[in-house]
Amino acid sequence: MREGRDFIVPALLAIVALANRRDRYEPRPSTRERSKKVMRRIFVVLVLAALLVAIAAPVAVAIKERCDTIPCNGTNKKDQLSERKGNGTTDNIRGLKRDDRLRADRYSRDRDTLKGEEGDDVLNSDDGDSKDLVDGGKGDDTCVGDSGDRPRNCEIEVGL
Repeated sequence: MREGRDFIVPALLAIVALANRRDRYEPRPSTRERSKKVMRRIFVVLVLAALLVAIAAPVAVAIKERCDTIPCNGTNKKDQLSERKGNGTTDNIRGLKRDDRLRADRYSRDRDTLKGEEGDDVLNSDDGDSKDLVDGGKGDDTCVGDSGDRPRNCEIEVGL
């Protein structure tokens, strides 16, 4: 996730350097002309910085969190989602696209549903009960769970 933002600082420095460049053989402009030029440069730098932020923003959209709603939906990026706190708390976690990590392995006595959807997902429902549904969806998915859990669309099954 971080590698997508590493180009922003060097790109902004290059933009500022280009905006401040002056030809040495130009006659010195009047104060009014200089202030107009400076304002134009500031405007260009701000517009380009806004464009860079808009381009880099989708890189930071993937989430890594403990769910607090039902259903708990990820994004189209590589998400890491885990179940809500408490034994007996039923969860419905969907990863959507990309290679997600879905976990419902900390609390038991519940009926968790994990759906990886698209991508090569890892779904873990090894929580000590046998009431969970683990559906990998499309892709090469790894499903970890208790014997008795119901696996679907899992290319690799561990403990199921």
